[in-house]
Amino acid sequence: MADKGMEIARILSDSHKARTQEAKLRKAIAGAQATGDKQEIAGLWQALADHCADNRIFQRQAAHALSAIGDIAAARDYAQRSLDLDPNDYLARLLLGRLTLLGNDPRAAMAVLAPGFDHPDCSAELYHLTSRAALELDEADLAIEFAQKAWQRQPDRQAHAIHLLNLLGKNERYAEAEALVEILQEKADVAASALRSLSGHLMQAGDATSALRRINAALGRDSTNTDYKLHKAGILRRLQRFPEAENLLEQIVAQDPDHLRARRMLVALYAETNRHDAAIQTAAGLVAADPENTEYRKNLHALLTSQSNGVDRASTDEEPDVASLKTGISNRPARIPLSFGSAAQRKAQILAALVMRDIRTRYGRNRLSFVWALLEPLAHVAVLAVVFWITMRSDPPLGDNFLLFYFTGVQPFLLFSKIGGQGAAAVSGGRGILQLSAITPVDLILSKAAVELFITGCVVIAFGMGLFVMTGQGLPVRPGYLFPALGLSVCLGVGFAATNAMLREVSHAFALFNIALLRALYFTSGVFFLPSAMPENIRNTLLWNPLTHIGDMWRQAYYPLYDAPYTSPLYAGLFALGLLTFGICFAVLGTAKLRAIK
Repeated sequence: MADKGMEIARILSDSHKARTQEAKLRKAIAGAQATGDKQEIAGLWQALADHCADNRIFQRQAAHALSAIGDIAAARDYAQRSLDLDPNDYLARLLLGRLTLLGNDPRAAMAVLAPGFDHPDCSAELYHLTSRAALELDEADLAIEFAQKAWQRQPDRQAHAIHLLNLLGKNERYAEAEALVEILQEKADVAASALRSLSGHLMQAGDATSALRRINAALGRDSTNTDYKLHKAGILRRLQRFPEAENLLEQIVAQDPDHLRARRMLVALYAETNRHDAAIQTAAGLVAADPENTEYRKNLHALLTSQSNGVDRASTDEEPDVASLKTGISNRPARIPLSFGSAAQRKAQILAALVMRDIRTRYGRNRLSFVWALLEPLAHVAVLAVVFWITMRSDPPLGDNFLLFYFTGVQPFLLFSKIGGQGAAAVSGGRGILQLSAITPVDLILSKAAVELFITGCVVIAFGMGLFVMTGQGLPVRPGYLFPALGLSVCLGVGFAATNAMLREVSHAFALFNIALLRALYFTSGVFFLPSAMPENIRNTLLWNPLTHIGDMWRQAYYPLYDAPYTSPLYAGLFALGLLTFGICFAVLGTAKLRAIK
């Protein structure tokens, strides 16, 4: 009995000491909060959470304090402890998801946040965080869906509205963005930011006139916002309304002489309008304000050199800058033309950069999208094979394998149509990058063609190896037919893309015509049939389609006994070369129109 009494006394003593220590730590936290020392506050909360390891509130508070000083990893650990103590703690789940997202782990953040959708306290903040996680995972549609739910649950929260608007703008869903801005007009605290955001997206899309209208509306609500004024000056400069842009920039500099962005834009504007003395004076002021900035020093050197010696900035060894590349700088001698080898090397570098840009944009952060690019044509072929195998209940028109037959018909059409569609879209949506004089519309189309040709090569290899393992077929036995057919598909696609891009500039109705034309070509290009098996009157009409000949060349590559009696590689080649020449000439002659900002 004495031992049991001593044990009880010891437990009571330990409990008293624990409560005393907890009280001391909480008192110390209150004192640190009074002084505002975040480092001390975080350390004390960490000590209290460690002391009371079974208290989920203390764990959560420690996570908040640690995140306030930027220690995201430690904060995440304490938030995880809080959630482990009570998996139904919605606030702990929300905090852990936010910290996981800050730790650049969007997939883990999504896994943490997803169970919160079933919680009765599910809030707009949860949908906002999951939207950001989905955006990091390159799931644009999912990000927009969650952002819409966040805004619908909390329409007065500016962050949710602007986040949704930015997502709509980045994904070129401008009609929905415009509708959202109209709704936000009723909320004065949100409307100005929304108008500024929409103006930025319209500017990136090349619609400077609409962008100007929106930024004017934003300034009507918040006329003192310097960022809005600077953005408007950039739009006016793009529209070549130089006096208005200059006046606005000078107002900004007059109000805030330390506004370096406005002064830097003034340098470029003065240079564009041949006011060299003012450009040099402003550039010298930038160097004086920030002597360590190499860009400012290079700009000043370029201006001094171009004015005093008439030397073209592009002929020096220094890196080019914005001001010196503008055509407004006068007294420049004619450039020495590059040799053919140098010009070809430069063009190859530009195309390589555009190809890498396209790959990063489409597949850079989401490997699944590249896997889908390989699986899409295979799934297309598989569906056709299954459907026709069930309906025909017999062998395919050629050979005994439905997969191989439809693959050789579908793949050349897909290569042509994707180059044509992607290439035309790249030109129509690439007005921003076309402002760089070294890049032409044809470069954008060729980069798309290179990416699609690479994907097609991967598909051919993957399909061939897979089918060969299963059936012993699938590899091209006569590659002498396959490679010319690939080249003809690419030439047709590039020519079609260039022509299509220019026709879209004439009228948007051509985009609808393009859809109808591709559908008609799909059913008349030999995807489902052999030309030799068709009645003569129908066959003679179908043979005007060059894709019919190209498809038969693919089948000659895979079927050693197929002689394709009605196929004419010469006709297909001349047609592809003619369309390619016409399309490139059309695009070259229309380059100025394609560069113009609408």
